[in-house]
Amino acid sequence: MKSKNTIKVRFSLILIVLLLQIAPSPLPAADANGRYERYCDGWFFYLSNVDGLPASEKLVLFLRMNCPPCAVYTPEEVWWTNVFAQRCSAEGKCKDEDATSAKIWLDKGASEGKRISGKFEVDFDGQLLKGQFVTKERKPKQVRICE
Repeated sequence: MKSKNTIKVRFSLILIVLLLQIAPSPLPAADANGRYERYCDGWFFYLSNVDGLPASEKLVLFLRMNCPPCAVYTPEEVWWTNVFAQRCSAEGKCKDEDATSAKIWLDKGASEGKRISGKFEVDFDGQLLKGQFVTKERKPKQVRICE
């Protein structure tokens, strides 16, 4: 026969496991993931697993900034509307179609670490793509010259 302490320990462990499954994650749930690169004229976000796009395509967002070198300081969360977007193949070949409109929301304190999370809304002539994302920083392979 099992002791009362053994039963209490097992019950406590089961309760902890259930609470961990129910508790919200400290990271936002992300539909999309990928990487971001910082340049002198803005930030590129390369997103995979975008709902509404085939698995073979990525969504590329460029957040134009007027600051060399740019740092996205996000003291409060707002929609950034100075965004350009394209759909591209996994190999990097982009379609000759820019988004009709695009905006990106960066979570508060987004540029303080090596990850940026947020959400996006992009319209390609009536096809609305939107969701949340988490990206990791990647150093650019090529240097862009900005004047």
